[in-house]
Amino acid sequence: GGEKATGPVAERSGDAEALAKDKQKAELKPGAPALTASALVSAGDAICGRSQEAFKAATARFPEGENEPDPEYSAELNKISTRAVAEFNDLTPPPNLSRAFKAYVKAQERVHLYDEQALKAAAKDHLASYLKAREKRDDGVEERHQLAQAVGFEVCSANTG
Repeated sequence: GGEKATGPVAERSGDAEALAKDKQKAELKPGAPALTASALVSAGDAICGRSQEAFKAATARFPEGENEPDPEYSAELNKISTRAVAEFNDLTPPPNLSRAFKAYVKAQERVHLYDEQALKAAAKDHLASYLKAREKRDDGVEERHQLAQAVGFEVCSANTG
């Protein structure tokens, strides 16, 4: 059913670097039961749905956020990607989807990295660096859609524009 990623990892925000290091050490949580393919898709699509809604809300509040180095907007996007990566890393895919799922999560981790780069650039009001980080994120959209489709995600592979 409706398993939801919870716990200290999902709640830990602002410590993205430590989170990434923790997850590299425990690539897939040993001993955590693997989800069925349908449970993985359901949980992943729920994560994507929450992230997409939060992104739409952020862009509505900050209409120029993608084009101007706005620290508040960037912090919001960083929070969204931090939470999504933590929630994806809390999921254990079935063995037959492990490779595709890991590739998708790595792509989401790159989104988070670009969000962190944009946040740092916004804090310094550095337009060129800010736009470059947003461009790198946007350049990966098609790859993320393909990786999401390989797992079987529907919400995650939807073209949201």
